[in-house]
Amino acid sequence: MSEKVCTGQVCIVTGANSGIGYHIAKGLAEKGATVVMVVRNMDRGEKALEEIKQTTGSSSVYLMHCDVSDMASVDRFTNA
Repeated sequence: MSEKVCTGQVCIVTGANSGIGYHIAKGLAEKGATVVMVVRNMDRGEKALEEIKQTTGSSSVYLMHCDVSDMASVDRFTNA
C-alpha cells in the first residue's frame, strides 16, 4: 500500500485519459490527492476515470472536459 503523501492536495491533470497524463493521474490518486482529470474526449475520459477509481480505490477523482488548444474551452473550464 502506498503512503498517502498527497492527502489534502487538489491536482489538475491535462491529457489524463491516456499516456503520461493517465499515469500521473493514477499515481496522484494512489498518493491520496483529489484529482481532476481534464480531457478532450469524454468517452475515453469516462473509461480512464473508472479504471483509476477501480485500481486505486479512490473516490476523489473527477472528470472535466477542456481542449487546451481552444481558448473558449479553457474559459469554460476555468469558469466551471
